[in-house]
Amino acid sequence: MDTNLLLEIIKKNQPKDQLELLKLLQANGIQATQSTLSRQLKRLGITKTDGVYKHTLKPSMQITSILSVNLSPPNLLLIKTLPGHANAVAFELEEQEMPEIAGIIAGDDTLMVAVMDPSLLKFLKQKIVKFKS
Repeated sequence: MDTNLLLEIIKKNQPKDQLELLKLLQANGIQATQSTLSRQLKRLGITKTDGVYKHTLKPSMQITSILSVNLSPPNLLLIKTLPGHANAVAFELEEQEMPEIAGIIAGDDTLMVAVMDPSLLKFLKQKIVKFKS
């Protein structure tokens, strides 16, 4: 299922239930079952708020344990965390499906994040900094 399309449909249409959301997805050429949709909504942090589905993803405890994010050109980010939190942060970043990330190496309190395209280095840093806020 195309995550970006799902998020766009939810933002534009604010569907009231999963049946309505399934119909909107079908209108955009995506076939999915209710159970698949339900799992995808949970994974993306999409919840029903004020009677409509909204993207309400909040940072996890692991993400909020990030102390700093620094550029290491041409294609690396160095992330400092609280002691012992690097592996948990790496796991959470991988769960966010950030296509810019080529891979992550985690130590005790430091992560090295390799970026697929060096031109996306600053963008990914901003994305991670914004996400942890």
